[in-house]
Amino acid sequence: MKKTKTIFTFLLSASFLFMSVGLFGQAVAQSKKKTVKEDYLKKIQEKTMQEDFIRAQSFQPTPAFARTISWAPYESSHLTLRKALSKNSSTKNSKFIIDADQKKIRMSASGSLSEGKISITISEPSGKEFQKIEMDSSADIEWSQTLGLDEENKNYFGEWEFEIVISQATGMYSFSISTF
Repeated sequence: MKKTKTIFTFLLSASFLFMSVGLFGQAVAQSKKKTVKEDYLKKIQEKTMQEDFIRAQSFQPTPAFARTISWAPYESSHLTLRKALSKNSSTKNSKFIIDADQKKIRMSASGSLSEGKISITISEPSGKEFQKIEMDSSADIEWSQTLGLDEENKNYFGEWEFEIVISQATGMYSFSISTF
């Protein structure tokens, strides 16, 4: 009887041992499977990032353009200057006219630089500085302003000027003027 108990205890212990080895093997297999899956996902993410980087390098910026829009019962116009920069330096001076039949003007500027500086100065027809926008690598900039044009704001009618000064800038900027 004692021999039977010993054999029974041995068999019971052996079965627990085999079960624990089997469970341990399953845990190891699941861990390996999880690691393989994580490695695979990481490789896919790296490949996607590389493809995005290559695609971004081949991106051709939209050239500066001007157009007139006449879909409203009154004249409207829109001018946009846009440029991607790579350590560029230049100065651009130009003028635009606000006619007495215009009801509103909207100006906007935006930019993102990793280095360098851009300064956009807008002057009223009187020559008075209306707005100066400074861009550098400290922050992305988005600015816009809309003005109502009426008899009280006669000083806004006429020839406006703007100057864009680019100093060793890398990044992109956009400046636009719309009248309607």
